[in-house]
Amino acid sequence: MKELGFPCTFIKWIMNLVTSVSYIFKVNGKITAPVQAKRGIRQGDPVSPLLFVIMIEYLNRCMLKMQKTQGFSHHAKCRNLALTNLAFADDILLFCRGDVTSIDLMMKAFNKFSDSTGLIFNPRKCKVFFGSVDEDSKKTIRCATGFDEGRFPVKYLGVPLSSKRLGIIHYLPLIDKITARIRHWSSKLLSYAGRIQLIKSVIGAITQYWMLNFPLPKAVIKRIDSICRIFVWTGKTDVSRKSPVAWSKVCSPIKQGGLGLMNLTIWNKVTLLKCLWNICKKSDNLWIQWIHKVYLKGRDVLDVELGSNSTWIIKKILKCKSLIDPIRQLWNSMSNEGKFCMRKVYNCLVDNVNVPWFSLLMHNLARPRACITVWMLCHNHLPTKDRLYRFGIIGNTVCSLCGVAEESASHLFFLCSKTEEIWIGILHWLGMHHTLQGWDHELQWILANTKGKGWRARILKLAVAETIHGIWLLRNSIVFNNDMYRNNTKENIIDNIVYRGWRNWKIRLHITNLMVAQCSTSFWHNRWLRNQSLKEAFSEVYDYAENPLCSVAESGSWNGQNWSWSVLSDGVFHVEDVRSQEGNNEFQWVIAADEQFFVKSCYEVITQSFASLLWTKGVGILWDLKVPSIIHIFGWRLFIDRLPTRDQLVKRGVV
Repeated sequence: MKELGFPCTFIKWIMNLVTSVSYIFKVNGKITAPVQAKRGIRQGDPVSPLLFVIMIEYLNRCMLKMQKTQGFSHHAKCRNLALTNLAFADDILLFCRGDVTSIDLMMKAFNKFSDSTGLIFNPRKCKVFFGSVDEDSKKTIRCATGFDEGRFPVKYLGVPLSSKRLGIIHYLPLIDKITARIRHWSSKLLSYAGRIQLIKSVIGAITQYWMLNFPLPKAVIKRIDSICRIFVWTGKTDVSRKSPVAWSKVCSPIKQGGLGLMNLTIWNKVTLLKCLWNICKKSDNLWIQWIHKVYLKGRDVLDVELGSNSTWIIKKILKCKSLIDPIRQLWNSMSNEGKFCMRKVYNCLVDNVNVPWFSLLMHNLARPRACITVWMLCHNHLPTKDRLYRFGIIGNTVCSLCGVAEESASHLFFLCSKTEEIWIGILHWLGMHHTLQGWDHELQWILANTKGKGWRARILKLAVAETIHGIWLLRNSIVFNNDMYRNNTKENIIDNIVYRGWRNWKIRLHITNLMVAQCSTSFWHNRWLRNQSLKEAFSEVYDYAENPLCSVAESGSWNGQNWSWSVLSDGVFHVEDVRSQEGNNEFQWVIAADEQFFVKSCYEVITQSFASLLWTKGVGILWDLKVPSIIHIFGWRLFIDRLPTRDQLVKRGVV
């Protein structure tokens, strides 16, 4: 630090910080005496990276001084930039000509750095790489450094480094990593929507990291697409059946009728364009300076034609100059802004033909699996019986619900008598009246009534997606599980609409109005507390309710902006909001205007009110008696009528 010019006072502070470190340990529950550290501060200390930068700066100055020594020769590709060392975290790359004199000078400079800082390299982890060096010189250099000879390609920061063009075999670690992530046990439990989200977030990020470093060959992209396609439709890595929808369509944006997955072929071109942009505009990066010094030599990158001695990756980057013409306007705009936007370039390179029904899926509050069902219905690729019959898979096309007409998508979801009952109930709950017709007509009606961002459009899109998905689940349970037709399908769909709609604060009040307006919405039995009914969550409170079969409309009234519940005999409480508390979405209940409680606290307050009622009947006296605890428990269960008598067991269905 003295050689770098730091003041003596600052150096004294740092040395006190480094030399006064001590640790204490807890062994078998006992705290040990302080142990003085002999290697300075630990790696996770906030000052550690700052001191490390200072040390690496000192190494850089040692190398700069070494370059001026007579007899040192730079590497042939590093001479123009006088480049001798690169550092990334605690990894050091050193470059010089492959002669003994240059190696000796570099090792002396590094040993000086080690003696001053205490940072010593580990010969077992170090490698020396040669290029066009004779065997005698190699042997002498290995003896002088103590390093083993390394060979390209070598893995560094998760990607292979090579002096030659990467072959398909070098991309196998990428394919293996994707396959291992898909074969993980947790991936087998995912639905269509879950698998798509996994590809978007995890697998897409892994692939993009490689693309930002190297362009992927067509064969590798084809293999990755094949793995992802099979995983989306089957949840496995082996081909078992044909894909319902073409993968090129799945990888289209939502407005073009896809699911928003990334088209790797196009994204591969975008990453190359980004590299070309950096070469044109970013002159401060070291690797760009190196390209200009070694290959371009003052020429414009958009006009230069490189020779055969250029590296394969530079040739790949320059070949993408032809992609600039289709996006010339965007390229000029980004040039003026000085920023390259990969997403904008990607959108310009994909097809821009929108499907008319994309708004049905955009910003839909329904469950992702319900949106996937609607998406497949819009593509007419749901495996209904009429399609399976055309493929020769089955020989019966009778509708699984009504057992009369042919099961097509239009009949199953809208024209079937059983389906019509469900739709009429859902539309009546929404306060709408509509005569059902075929799928094409219904799609036009839905799109006409879901325009804009109003609450009516949001709730209708949510209801349409959940209803279609609910009907599809009902059909599958009858076909595959031989279940009987369930009359509670409409109630389950309404429960999902309420649950999903309540999570959005913009339509929460309107969802409440719909619940109140319909007497069929049960206060206790509908699942509007997460995915659980109030009866299941608060069974003891349910037992004390005045009317366990009451509906929402019968159990309260509006009090200003709040809806007041009067289900319980001992108090009134309000549903105010859904908020995030410690990572969990909980309903928040309000007992009084100045005091708020979460569900658990509200439950305790309510049960305490009933407990006080029981105390007045003599339960309190029971606990004051000096009798064994088992007598206390028996008497308490007797007072609250929870003894397993025959009538109680019959009531609970035990006997």
